[in-house]
Order: sequence, then structure tokens, then C-alpha cells
Amino acid sequence: MTELQTRFGESLRRFRTQRGLTQSQLAEAIGRSTDLISRVERGDSAPSFGTLEALSKALDVPVAVMFGGQAPGAQDQTLTEIEHILGGLNPSQRRWMLDIIRQAAAKPR
Repeated sequence: MTELQTRFGESLRRFRTQRGLTQSQLAEAIGRSTDLISRVERGDSAPSFGTLEALSKALDVPVAVMFGGQAPGAQDQTLTEIEHILGGLNPSQRRWMLDIIRQAAAKPR
């Protein structure tokens, strides 16, 4: 297992869970086995190019972002994740989160 495999597996798990998918659901969506998804998430297996492409499409995440990079012209991955999370909140929850972000940004570092 390489560091890249481990990092990719962690990223895959994060994007899968953010979208509320189980390993089985993701496996079915890309036509692969649940065992493969499990092995990739643990860093025990490296996905093929075809599997990378299928995962990218199923999760709606550019392959580069899944490896911790940025797609050309894309914003920071952290901002993308924040937008995804905020998109699932109601307006009241979004205002509450905005207040938290403002408070955190105002604190001296």
C-alpha cells in the first residue's frame, strides 16, 4: 500500500459518505464489487483508470480532486466541500453556519 493509495482511499470514503452512499450503493452505481470499494477505501488496492472514471462520474467529483488536487479552473477543494454541506442545510441552518464562520475568521490566529 502506498501513501497515494491511502490518501485516495480516504478521499473516496469522504466523498461517498458526504453523498450518503453506502459502499454497496456506490459499487452498484459503477458496476463494480463492494469488496473492491472496501479495498480501495482502505488503501489495499489501487483502482484502474476505468474505475477512477466511473467513481468520478458517480460521485460528481473530478478525478484530480479525488487525489487531493484541484480540477483546472476549480476552486479550493475545501470550499467545494463546504458548499456541498451547506447546500444540504435549510436557510436557518445556513445562517447559523455563516455566523460560526464569521466568528472563526474574526479570531486572531
